[in-house]
Amino acid sequence: MQTPPDEPQAQLRWLVDRAQISDVLVEYARCADAADWSGIGELFTEDGQAVFAARSFPGRKFGDAAGPVMALFCGTHHLSTNHAIKIDGDRAKTRSYLQAIHLTDPDDNTQHHDVGGWYDNELVRTPDGWRLTRVELSFVWTAGVAWPTQR
Repeated sequence: MQTPPDEPQAQLRWLVDRAQISDVLVEYARCADAADWSGIGELFTEDGQAVFAARSFPGRKFGDAAGPVMALFCGTHHLSTNHAIKIDGDRAKTRSYLQAIHLTDPDDNTQHHDVGGWYDNELVRTPDGWRLTRVELSFVWTAGVAWPTQR
């Protein structure tokens, strides 16, 4: 856990930074559920990278990699919680918990493939706000129906 600064102005900056970084993490989950791939891409820096299961791809091209995979589902619900945030000047590292529900049958919402794990992220302050430079997803568990191979 990071200790906040002592000086009131620095405390305020630290609190605002933490809120803005948390907003980026929540927006990432919202964009995933809305299949807003350009929205996720905008959360990354130009050279930002996403790492999923030992595969890396440019964050700005998130939709090219994740879109076809997520199209296997008729709906998703991503939860981003427990945002642990460490700020070092204009850079930050986060760990956030993930639970994701992936609906597999448009006619039966009891059929879903679920995953849990965490995201380890790195961010940088830019003129446009905090942006992701690296997102790494680690799965811890899965449950529910099997991962679909086609829809």
